[in-house]
Amino acid sequence: MWQDWTNAILGLLIIGIAFLGLQGSQSTWTFAAIGLLVAVIGFWGVSEQGKQQ
Repeated sequence: MWQDWTNAILGLLIIGIAFLGLQGSQSTWTFAAIGLLVAVIGFWGVSEQGKQQ
């Protein structure tokens, strides 16, 4: 379960890093999209764990 929380938090960090200083808009949006995907999968995993207990 802690792995899902870790993925969710890392996804949010990736989104934050994307807007803090990357050069080029394509890199920024690529990092933001990947971060969003990781965060959504992480939070989805956390919600599924809650349903099973």
